[in-house]
Amino acid sequence: MTPIQLSQASSTRWLSYKKAVYNLLQAHSSILESLKVEENDQKCSKAHGFLRVSAEWRFVYLINMLNQVLPRL
Repeated sequence: MTPIQLSQASSTRWLSYKKAVYNLLQAHSSILESLKVEENDQKCSKAHGFLRVSAEWRFVYLINMLNQVLPRL
C-alpha cells in the first residue's frame, strides 16, 4: 500500500484545501490510531487535543462535506 502524504493547505488558495481534505479523509482512521499511540506512549498533550477534536462527529461530518463541495469550486 502506498503511504498517503498529508499536505498543508494554503490560506490563499481554496483549491489547495481539496487535496488536504481528501488525504485527511482517506487517512482519518490511521491518524486516529497514531494519535492514540502518541497520547498513551509519549503523554503528548497536543496529540490528546487533536485526537479529542478529530474523533468527534462534527469533525468527520465537516471533512466529508468539504470533500464533496471543494471539487465543485
